[in-house]
Amino acid sequence: MDQSTDISVQTYGSYKHLKGETDNIKVCFADSNRMIAQTESVYKKHTHVVYEAIIIEKGVYRCSVNDTQLLLNEWDMIVIQPGQKHEDFLQKGTAWYTFHFWINAEDDQTSLIFERNTPPQDQILHIEGESREFFASMIKLFESEAKINAEECYHIHSSMFRAVFHKILSLYRKDLLSEQFITQNAMRQEATKIQTVFHRNLARQPSLQELCKQTAMSRSSLYRACELYFNRSPRKAFLQYKMNHIYEFIKENPEISVKELSQIFGFKTQFHFSRLFTQEMGCYPSLVINNGK
Repeated sequence: MDQSTDISVQTYGSYKHLKGETDNIKVCFADSNRMIAQTESVYKKHTHVVYEAIIIEKGVYRCSVNDTQLLLNEWDMIVIQPGQKHEDFLQKGTAWYTFHFWINAEDDQTSLIFERNTPPQDQILHIEGESREFFASMIKLFESEAKINAEECYHIHSSMFRAVFHKILSLYRKDLLSEQFITQNAMRQEATKIQTVFHRNLARQPSLQELCKQTAMSRSSLYRACELYFNRSPRKAFLQYKMNHIYEFIKENPEISVKELSQIFGFKTQFHFSRLFTQEMGCYPSLVINNGK
């Protein structure tokens, strides 16, 4: 087919040089709400335990964050983080949309986006142009995808919120982001980069030199990272990752043989594969196969 005459192509990207979509930031979606104030009232001061992103749809929204009085107009947004004190001064007819979420660090402690001494007014953004179109479209999608089956709907909303979250993050000045948040995100990116290389080599037995080349890391840097993230040397961390993948592969393909597994995943012999699998997983691969039948 002559592409120039038979099909019109418009490419967005290209992202071939990037590592792809990963879960570098452990953001967890809780819920979203459209709110309309029915009367003039005060929603009493409360301390946030999760994040709340507030986007003003119509009217004027008044609140206080850590006792700082704030005023937001249409298409202003504020992200309030855990530990901050928040009070609403509602005006009849004001409409706004909220996203509630939390971010976990590796030790399951809440990760803070902003430094604790960030002035609350710096947490306000004005959304305009293409960003406004993006949020308006996403809000419509959240509402249209809402279903009775909460478990089914969660996966759709959760995936959509990751896009919303990264869009929000991209709009804030980088100097407002906390050192803790930046460091934790960088660590997750490094760990994910290594795991991406591991996954790319599931059908092979790469040497340490190859792992260093593919991760673009020196031998000492790769050792440091693998000890930090996986508590193992690079080769042993790769072997653990590979055997865990093979274990899941067997459960999905219970009719497969040990010989076929050794060929698919690049082992010299099935005996070599069986020995390494048993050392790592604590049981023979044949036992996992038989249990799955």
